[in-house]
Formats: sequence, structure tokens, C-alpha cells
Amino acid sequence: MISQKIKVTQSQIQKLSLSQTMKQSLMILQLDMPDLIDYLREKSLENPLFDLDTGFEHSVGNIENLCNSDTSHNSLLEYLLEQVFLTMRDTPIRKVVLGLLAYLDTTGYFSLSDEEMRVALNVDATTYLDAKTLLQQLDPPGVGANSLQECLLLQAQRSHRSMAKLSQLILQKHFEDLVAGRLNLIANQLHTPIAAIYQAYHLIQTFIAIPGEMYSSTQTNYILPELKIIRIGDLISLKQTKFGQPHLIFANQTYKQLCQSQDSEVVHYVKTKKAQYENLKTALNRRSSTVRLIAESIIRTQYKYILKKTDILRPLLLRQVATQLHVSESTVSRAIHGVYIETERGVVPLKGFFTRYATRNRTSGQSVSEIEQAIQTIIAEENQTQPLSDEKIKQRLNQQGFPISRRAVTKHRSNLGILSTRERKE
Repeated sequence: MISQKIKVTQSQIQKLSLSQTMKQSLMILQLDMPDLIDYLREKSLENPLFDLDTGFEHSVGNIENLCNSDTSHNSLLEYLLEQVFLTMRDTPIRKVVLGLLAYLDTTGYFSLSDEEMRVALNVDATTYLDAKTLLQQLDPPGVGANSLQECLLLQAQRSHRSMAKLSQLILQKHFEDLVAGRLNLIANQLHTPIAAIYQAYHLIQTFIAIPGEMYSSTQTNYILPELKIIRIGDLISLKQTKFGQPHLIFANQTYKQLCQSQDSEVVHYVKTKKAQYENLKTALNRRSSTVRLIAESIIRTQYKYILKKTDILRPLLLRQVATQLHVSESTVSRAIHGVYIETERGVVPLKGFFTRYATRNRTSGQSVSEIEQAIQTIIAEENQTQPLSDEKIKQRLNQQGFPISRRAVTKHRSNLGILSTRERKE
């Protein structure tokens, strides 16, 4: 039975609502530092009980005037194309995947129905489904859906959390009840304790409703390194910079005075504002600890690269870090967005430490950078009067343990800007 296609609308997203506290926490997690500072400034204007540390604001202002801006905002399409070319071999099914990308809008959803796209691409139903499945396995999680329901379901299917299976069942069979908040009805129909339904509901709340939203911004962001790697010999320590955690100053004396008011409305107001301050501070601490844990996980994997013992990044995916930290991929994706770390290699984005595997067979553990580095080394050592053909390079790579085709060698050589055998000889 084909599920009714439910189009993404603002009202649906609002109905599938988070608590205000959780909404704020998730938003703070994905804000880069300049945007976070702007957000905190706005909140301090709304709340008389706290201010943003002016010393911190002054530091941010100075760095904004001195540092370069980051204008390298890749679009969603560019990000997806990069993954397709780095993870899929040049096969007929890849051509269909590339064709499907043309029908994605900037939110990450398909703009046409499955049947309309299948007919437009002139492929059979099986080929179409295989290609769509491959596309939906790319990042960001939830991309390539026709509806909000499908988008959330794709993320539930990727999740390794304990309530993932129940979340999938709810999204598949009881989506309209979920949107309407009829959790008791879902519990009765599934003969499942309401506590379990709420846990599944909270898991669904962590998913991203619009997968492409983080790739649609054209705003200039200033590079503010939040973390710094300190090296002593071969030992590494991770430090938070002065830009890593904004400081909020609570007006404790004002709070005490207002709490003594005889007006109950004033007392209620001030207690509400204190609770808002505490929720904000908790969200900031959660953001800081999450970013740090992710950075520590990255450092463990890319230790040799960071110490400049190699120029090749080890293969690392969002889902690997998510599994290590027992969080969702969407949490990792949000947390690294716009976060920079100061290293001996300069100030680099955390996302720069993630690499794509060279083939769809990820058990080999070989990244594109490793293969291209090996190709560069082979060509640098060749006899310049008798340069190696791509077939010879392929054979040498195979001997070194790289299961690669001649066609792939040609592609990587071209990507590196290295001339062909005939051109190198001339």
C-alpha cells in the first residue's frame, strides 16, 4: 500500500514541535560563534537578569575586524555531487543518481513525485528505486525525501538509538497521530507503554525537518576558532579558546531585590526570567561539551595528520563519530557546523577532518586522499623519459593494496591536474 504523500508545510513542522527548551538547545548547537553572539545579545535585551560579558564581546569585535571571512559556503547540490563522485563508481546507476539530483530543491526534498521523476529519467521502477535509495544514503541525513514523513523516517532508519525501531513504526503507521500529538492513542494502538512512546517521540524531535537548511545561507561568517590544539612533543591537549564559550553575567542582586516585591506578578516575572537564563546557560554548556567530545573523537582518528606525521587524513564519517559518542548523526552535523579549531596546520573547520571513502566497499578503509597521494608518489618517481601509463599506475597501486581500476586512476590523475602519459613525455 502506497503511503499518502504528505507535502512539507510550515504548519506540519510547527505541529511536530519541540519544547521551547529543546528547540533553543538544538538551535544553539548549530549556530556558529558570530551568530551565537548575536543571538545572546538579543536574549540579553529581552531579559533584565543577565548580560553578555563585554570583555568577550570586545574580543569577538576585534577578531571580526582582523580575521579573514569564510565565504566558502558549498551548496547542497555541490555537497551531494562531491559525495556521489567520491563514493560511487562510474556505472549506469550512478548516472540515474546524478539525474535525480536535478529534481532536489534547496530544502533537500524532491520537487516531483516518484512516478514523474521515473518517467522523466526514462528508467524502470527497479532502477529508479535503487538510485533513489543510494541518494538517500548520502549526507545530510533525510535528504532525497518526497515528504516530511519520509524525511524523518530516513533518519530513524539510520539511527542506532534504542528507540529507533519504535520510531520507525510510529512514523510509518501513525504519522498523522504523531503530528497531532495523539501519543496516548498511538500507545493504545501499538499496545506499548506510553513512556516508550514518549522516548520514541523525543528521538524523532532530534531529527532535521529540512535537511538542506544549513547549506542555503549566503551570509559571510567570521572565522573564530573555538578550540586550540596544544602540542608538547607527541602529546596533544585540547584547549578552549576565549571564543569557545560566551560568558553570561547574572544580575544576582537585582534578582534578590525583585523577589522581595509584594507584587506577585513581579515575583512570577522575575522567576520566569531566571529560569530562561538557566535554560540558556545549560544549552551553552551542552553545546560546549558536545563540540569538545566530537573534537576529541576526531583527534583520536586524525592524530598523525594533526602532528604532521602524514599529509593524509584517515577515512572518517559522521556516523563513526556519532556511534562512538552514542549520539545521532544529525547532532554531530549540527555541532560541527561553523566550528573551527586552531592547529599547527592553521585554523581549520572541524568538518575538514571528515573524509569520504574511495569506493563503496568501506571495509578497505582507504580514503581518496590516500589514493591520490599514492598516485602522486608513483608519478614523481617515474622515469621521465618513459612515463607510466594509467594501466601501469593501476598495477602498482594494486600491488600496494589499492583495489582500483584504470578508469579510476585516470579520474584521480585528472583531479590532481597531472598530465596524461603522452603529455608528460612531451
